[in-house]
Formats: sequence, C-alpha cells, structure tokens
Amino acid sequence: DVIAWVDGDEWSFERYNETEFDSEEEDLKVLTALYQASNAVLGEDYRELVRSRASLAKINGYENYA
Repeated sequence: DVIAWVDGDEWSFERYNETEFDSEEEDLKVLTALYQASNAVLGEDYRELVRSRASLAKINGYENYA
C-alpha cells in the first residue's frame, strides 16, 4: 500500500478516494503526493526488472532486449 504524508496527515489512495475535499488545490496536493510516493516504489521495481531483463539477454547472447 502506498502511503504519503501531507501536512502531517497520512494518506493512502483508499482514503483519498473516500474524501470530499474543500478545494481542488487540496485535492491535487494530496493526489500529487500519493503519485510521487507510488512512483518511488514503482520506479525501483522497474529498475530491478530492467536489470533482470538485461541479465537474461546477456545469458542468451544478446547485448540487450531493446
């Protein structure tokens, strides 16, 4: 589960989806923080996938899979 902290409050996508915000600014602030936290996690997963695929390519005699 992705967690982001905004102004001292803990947010998840579940909480975000259940919240009616007072302003679009507040909504976007929370959503942006959630996506940034999500990207940090997914970015690391993606880098690991690329390393694994590059390793498999070399094992199979290719420079890369591109």
